Amino acid sequence: MRHISLLSAALAVSLAISSGLMLTGCQVTENLKFTQQQKQLKLNPQTKVALSKLYQEKLRNDTELQAALKQFKKSQKQGITQLTDLAEQGNNQAQYELYRYYKKQGNKEQQQKWLDSAAENMNYLALKAKLQAAQKDNNPEEAAKYNLNLAIMDDLPAMYATGYNYIYGNGLPVRMEDGLSWLEKLCSVDFTRYEASESDKKAATQAVLDGAILLCHVYSGEQFSDEYQNNMKNKHFSLIAAELGSMEHQILEAMRHSKSEILKEKDQAVYWYKKALEPKNKHTEHYGLAASLYAHFLADSLEIPNASQDLVKYANIAIKHERTEAYFPLGYHYFLQKNFTKAESCFTKVLPLDEDGNYHLSLGAMYLGLHDPKAIPVLYKAGQLGKARAFTLLSQAALDPRMGPINPDAALKYQQEACRLDYKECSAKE
Repeated sequence: MRHISLLSAALAVSLAISSGLMLTGCQVTENLKFTQQQKQLKLNPQTKVALSKLYQEKLRNDTELQAALKQFKKSQKQGITQLTDLAEQGNNQAQYELYRYYKKQGNKEQQQKWLDSAAENMNYLALKAKLQAAQKDNNPEEAAKYNLNLAIMDDLPAMYATGYNYIYGNGLPVRMEDGLSWLEKLCSVDFTRYEASESDKKAATQAVLDGAILLCHVYSGEQFSDEYQNNMKNKHFSLIAAELGSMEHQILEAMRHSKSEILKEKDQAVYWYKKALEPKNKHTEHYGLAASLYAHFLADSLEIPNASQDLVKYANIAIKHERTEAYFPLGYHYFLQKNFTKAESCFTKVLPLDEDGNYHLSLGAMYLGLHDPKAIPVLYKAGQLGKARAFTLLSQAALDPRMGPINPDAALKYQQEACRLDYKECSAKE
């Protein structure tokens, strides 16, 4: 049953592809250690303040504007006069306040005049208003222009939009390098040092997550030119996506760590599988897949604390989510418990899914250990599916009187077939 290690790795990749996980564009790489280049990718963290918060601070510190607004509350006429003086001097917030005032008055000409002036002078709220209007009018060129202005001011959602727009030519010319530059700058934000309101932080987090996923699309080489393929960057931004809550990338991180025999790496695999399997993800598309992959991993990592109990738990969760392949690790659990009836039932359920012979080989090996003649057709099917080991076991069975009459010719034939499929199975006696 030690072939299960190979099965887990192969099954994990095939399941991820068939379930659409690879649409994220992130590849699972073999290298488990950060190279020096990867360390360089971890940009120096810096405290970043949300643009809306900076705007509010600037507004509070503008004494002339505050005086005009205070006067406006006492006398609209005198307040408007003061705001107009400031606006004509280039105060973009005074321009925006005039826009708000004339909008309430229904004066469209003055409203538009002062909104345009405020936006031209890079007023945050004016640019936001222009962006919303462009989006409402379904004008990608105008929307891209205002997103670019906001991105220059370090608005994180706008940085994502600008990177996206350059990559896909959405309202901007296709300039891949510019798009990647904006997205990488976006993903360098350290949220432990990010000052913002909860709503702004939520929007910023989503922007960084979307940016990291898009960078994975590019650096995987699967959806764009191979010249941008970069496994090291792909891995780096996949980790960022996982840390920010992408279930698909948490699964990919778990799969990457599960390839190692090092206990520390296996602990990381457990961490990421459990993150993916948090209750909040219970109704998502890939929950059953994550449970199935975790059960397969645990079947090959029984040294992990509580592995056996968790294997049963998550295999059953996967089965409830219609992941039939999860019967395999469950069957393996019952086999180790010497509950061969339940093991047989589980293994039999996955046989129709068998494409490479692993499932048939497992059931056939169990039958052979029980000296059950049903081993012969099951192992033969595994051999037909390409498992050299199955023919080696058939050769042994042909010489075992407990399996029926001894048949040396059949034993030799099976051993030759095993050797043909895999030289490692060649017998020295042949």
